[in-house]
Amino acid sequence: MRILNYLKKSVFGEESPSRKNTTTKIYNPNLPNSNVDEANAMELTDVLIAVRVLAESIASLPLCMYQKQDDGGYKATNHPIYDIVRWQPNANQTSYDLRLWMMIDLLLRGNAVAQVIRDGTGNVVELYPLFANKINYHVMPDGNLHYLYPDPEDDENELMLEQSEVLHVRLFSDGYLLSPSIIGMSNDLLSGGKSAEAYTREFFENASVVSGVISYPDEMSEEVFQRLKEDWSMRYSGVGNRHRTPILEGGAKFSPMNLNHAESQMLESRKFTQQQIFALFKVPQHLGGNLDRATFSNIEHQNLAYVMHTLRPLAVNFEQKLRMTLLSDSEKNEYYFKHHFNDLLRGDVTARFTAYSQAVQNGILSPNDVRRREDEPTYEGGDTYFVNGALMPVETAKEPEVVSQIVNETNSDQVTKAVEKALKKKLADHKEKVGDTASKQTTLRKLKICFNRGIGAYKTNPDSVRPSVQSPEQWAFARVNSFLYALRNGRFRSGKHDLDLLPASHPSKADNYKKDDEKKNLINKTYSDYPKQATENAKRALKYKEENGSSCGTDVGWTRARQLASREALSRETIARMASFKRHQQHKDVPYDEGCGGIMWDAWGGDAGVNWAIRKLKQIDGE
Repeated sequence: MRILNYLKKSVFGEESPSRKNTTTKIYNPNLPNSNVDEANAMELTDVLIAVRVLAESIASLPLCMYQKQDDGGYKATNHPIYDIVRWQPNANQTSYDLRLWMMIDLLLRGNAVAQVIRDGTGNVVELYPLFANKINYHVMPDGNLHYLYPDPEDDENELMLEQSEVLHVRLFSDGYLLSPSIIGMSNDLLSGGKSAEAYTREFFENASVVSGVISYPDEMSEEVFQRLKEDWSMRYSGVGNRHRTPILEGGAKFSPMNLNHAESQMLESRKFTQQQIFALFKVPQHLGGNLDRATFSNIEHQNLAYVMHTLRPLAVNFEQKLRMTLLSDSEKNEYYFKHHFNDLLRGDVTARFTAYSQAVQNGILSPNDVRRREDEPTYEGGDTYFVNGALMPVETAKEPEVVSQIVNETNSDQVTKAVEKALKKKLADHKEKVGDTASKQTTLRKLKICFNRGIGAYKTNPDSVRPSVQSPEQWAFARVNSFLYALRNGRFRSGKHDLDLLPASHPSKADNYKKDDEKKNLINKTYSDYPKQATENAKRALKYKEENGSSCGTDVGWTRARQLASREALSRETIARMASFKRHQQHKDVPYDEGCGGIMWDAWGGDAGVNWAIRKLKQIDGE
């Protein structure tokens, strides 16, 4: 407890009314020194903005502890460490406060340090932040590492803390225990930026002009010179004295020396310095208020890049250090820590509920899962998982009779009145465009069949559906539009479909029935020249699924993995599906134990398999 009391006093100081009301002045404009170090870096406005944006972004993300179970990861709310990292690490701070402190130290000093307080049995009970600039270390003769920290009650002594008592996060790992700081490694840039800020301040304090020249027709005595100099500076220089009319005597004449912004390049220099500092911290320009080149589209992509390439590495760094320091060896295989990046969508209601809708329709979340995330009460029957399209239970969709029923429905001409009305309008518009040309005619019944086939394709082959499609009806109408386009133009935009519904004189149908033996052989040909790396990727995904029981992906996806793993020959249709899987590449870097993106990307062959499929498909279609 003596060490704990020392650390509390070192971090929070003594409780006293005078301390609570004390305000520390950080910025002193009269300091002539332009050198920037870890202690004064945030006097530079651009550094202050970048550090605030990064520190507050990480500190505001929910940080939870999870327990691995056979059917996935669950929040370990019953573990004592959960409340420490999620809500309150010590008696004086929230989780946000602690992580904000540590992030500021990490960004300015390269290291973030906290004292791990344990009870008599070794369980973690509190976390207290330490000043990173005061921490040091010592390696004992037996090789064990100990941290050294000043004794707050005796400046000449140091407290020695074991490695298990210190949560130490490094910004860089360069072979040394203590990481170098961004500030120290970029001193020239930051010192130049501070000099530019000081110059800008002086520039405007003197009304944006430098001193002029006062000329006298006769020689002045030293006394008159000093009096004139002091009087001029007091009355006509600095803030509050701009645009006053000077009164000169004795035939004196004042000639100002003007300097405009374009000549000084002051504003351009300040913008360039800001861009360099923000790039240093990997913070997008628009988050610092620079919207010169911002558009709605590129800001959206910059925000995505900010999460992927700036926030995620920092979050992973914290998560792995927490696991290494706070968990026992036996717990490390069962528990882990994870930040919730979904919380970044809290302010975007439309995007959040669109994601929920897709998750519910594809069996990823149940309605009650969504309600829990929105802190709303659940309802009876809301824990059922559905597949997209008909919104039927996943188990039901796998039954052979259900699949057979869906296939039979695809050849039906029964549709709702609303769909029939829409199809009649499309048919009327089509006839108005094509006139009486025989090869371009169709009927309402054929459009109904085409529509129902689109519904069936949406239900039975979800992998073929574009991510932007939100409902089976939308996919079905897209199929009808494609069919009508082929009628009007004599060809399909992409893949052919519903050839049996085309008129006998239509070019696509004629070509289809006049294929020679060589073309038939080419269509039925299979290929097994895909890269060995695609096979290895599929094997890795299958092995992980076998060992960990992953619930990711569809039966189609795992069938594809088994084909690749056993080096089966693939048809053109299968290769086309592999090529179309490229639309999921934005999720390919998700670790296996954190989501489905990475494991399913490898199941389809990974980069090697998908890129081969794209090239192969072009080659086949060219032949």
